[in-house]
Amino acid sequence: MQLNASKVQNEAEVLGNRPPAPGRYCFTVMKVDESFQNINAVIVDLRADFGTVPGQEGLVLSERFFMNDDNQPTEVHLRFALATKIMTPGQAGEVSLQSAVGRQLVAGVTQRLNKKDNKNYTNIDENRMAMWGIDHPAVQDVMAYRPGGAVATPAAAAVPVAGQPVPQQPVPVAAQPAAVPPATGTPDYSGV
Repeated sequence: MQLNASKVQNEAEVLGNRPPAPGRYCFTVMKVDESFQNINAVIVDLRADFGTVPGQEGLVLSERFFMNDDNQPTEVHLRFALATKIMTPGQAGEVSLQSAVGRQLVAGVTQRLNKKDNKNYTNIDENRMAMWGIDHPAVQDVMAYRPGGAVATPAAAAVPVAGQPVPQQPVPVAAQPAAVPPATGTPDYSGV
């Protein structure tokens, strides 16, 4: 048996295959599988970088963004594309969600009990809609946990949609609701 502990200082750094605890996190998109093998969904792996619950850094949330009954993308796919800045408001066209790999977004994470199999599942909150760009006003409480406290803009170049270049500047948020969840207690996702 070949093992490798060269990148850890102690056993507490070996986290296993578990998702982060319920909270709000800045995630990096690690993998996007659009192959639809054995499941009618895009599978997205998100690594928690930092967030409202300490000690979750490096844990991976594997999320499934299911297609609708007509095998078409849903608003969840669109929200993910907008939150990762691979698409901006006002655009339409073909987009590969794989181009989000390496980009960041903020998402609320919840745990729910499936009554059919009596198991707990960890998912993005609000039916997988609790996703925002890292520069959105509603997530500045989460971004305050960023090492150094600074908000970064996405480093990767935006992906062209239907042959048109996508502006690299963050999406203006002045016209969007300014509902900011409270720093403590239950987050208020209304209006976002």
